[in-house]
Amino acid sequence: MIHVGLRIDIYTLRGTCIGVPNLIDLLGCHPDCFAAPAWRITAGALQALDRFQFRFTSNCRGRSIFRPIVDGLRLSHVQVPTTMPTYDELIGLKCIPETYNEYLLKMIRPNRLNVLTIHT
Repeated sequence: MIHVGLRIDIYTLRGTCIGVPNLIDLLGCHPDCFAAPAWRITAGALQALDRFQFRFTSNCRGRSIFRPIVDGLRLSHVQVPTTMPTYDELIGLKCIPETYNEYLLKMIRPNRLNVLTIHT
């Protein structure tokens, strides 16, 4: 049996260690942010990500921006949570592809954090 949390830590760290230098070469600058697939992240992965000095990460859902605390230590990167549902969460349940944009725009709330994650 493989412990899923451990796998995420190992894969997150390994992939990020490989990916960040490649992105720097490609973009000519350090990437500003990191987002965990499917908002799945562990305490160990959060600690590992802290060493890359991202301006922010987006590894969860929530309502407000915060700095994660792991084992009593406040991490340096800011967490910007996704606040809005993704395309696949709405289509067929709340709207159809033709009305998606209109539905999503109605969900935006002034004076609140409105973060939409777009993924493939």
